[in-house]
Amino acid sequence: MREDQGYRCALCRAHEDDLPLLTTGRPRRDGSPAVSTVKLVVDHCHTSGLTRSLICHRCNVLVGHAENNADLLALAAEYVRQWKCC
Repeated sequence: MREDQGYRCALCRAHEDDLPLLTTGRPRRDGSPAVSTVKLVVDHCHTSGLTRSLICHRCNVLVGHAENNADLLALAAEYVRQWKCC
């Protein structure tokens, strides 16, 4: 899947080489951090369980907080475009 996507986030198109490592899992009993690190995560539908694609952590948080509501995400995009402050 990573190769099929060109090693990029399916949403923002950031290349995985440009993304920070994300440590996953619980810390070990001795207090040391988990050793599993990823740059792209598997995005899936929480209703159907269907795998969609690989996305970066930032995009995963964005989609998750919007609770997969495409209308809300479209409204958020329009809101940001309206306030051209950056």
